[in-house]
Amino acid sequence: MKPFAEKLTEPIFLHQWPQIECPYCNVGALPLEEDRVVLNRDPYFNTTEFDVNDGEPESIVGTFAAQTICTAINCKGTTLVYGDFTVHEVSSFSNDRQFETKYSVRGFYPPIDVAETAGAVPDAIKAELSRVGSFVWNDPRAAATALRASIEILLDEQGIPRLSTNKNHAPLYLSTRIDNFHEAHPEVDVKDLLDAVRIVGNSNTHDSSLTTAGDLLRTMEIVETALDHLYPAPTPSKYANSNIEAKRIIAEEQQRKGRE
Repeated sequence: MKPFAEKLTEPIFLHQWPQIECPYCNVGALPLEEDRVVLNRDPYFNTTEFDVNDGEPESIVGTFAAQTICTAINCKGTTLVYGDFTVHEVSSFSNDRQFETKYSVRGFYPPIDVAETAGAVPDAIKAELSRVGSFVWNDPRAAATALRASIEILLDEQGIPRLSTNKNHAPLYLSTRIDNFHEAHPEVDVKDLLDAVRIVGNSNTHDSSLTTAGDLLRTMEIVETALDHLYPAPTPSKYANSNIEAKRIIAEEQQRKGRE
């Protein structure tokens, strides 16, 4: 899971906006700038009735939309972000009451990828995981379905048939396919991981209240963990590279001191 994804599962102030990768170039970031945000109050809060009966800024709610422009000089791609807003009183050193807006993100267009994969993960799996970014904050139930589908595709890529071998060639349950994979590859300990994602996907088919955006992202990390087992990165991690670089610098420093 990319670090910004979980930060967007809760309402945030403008100054809390995370670093989000541009979906066009994957290099620049997508800043949320106040002068590009359009707030649309619910109609009641624009009426005289509200001013007379309540008038409290903290009760104001509505929707927002904004253009975010990639910070990369050679990109400058525009991505739309939209969602809900609320107003909150904040601490102030002045005697006047101060209020700030909190933003609850519901989506981006074009969608942004929230999955993080390494190694030689097949493109078909990556494509299905990329759909999670289309749903995660607005419709976790649909995102759970995409995660379940990614497990089906993973098993396709591992050569596990979707149909039975009997004369009817009936479709196999995902649980059966997972069992078949485990029997064929007992050395790869991913059965519980795959089963957990299957359960989340199945549960959300019947009950939309089970999964929040935070729950969904934790489930996506389960998928990513399974992929790490099945498609290990072909090169050392950045941390391993940092250790190698540190040893090189130390060795050069020792050689320099030896020559003095």
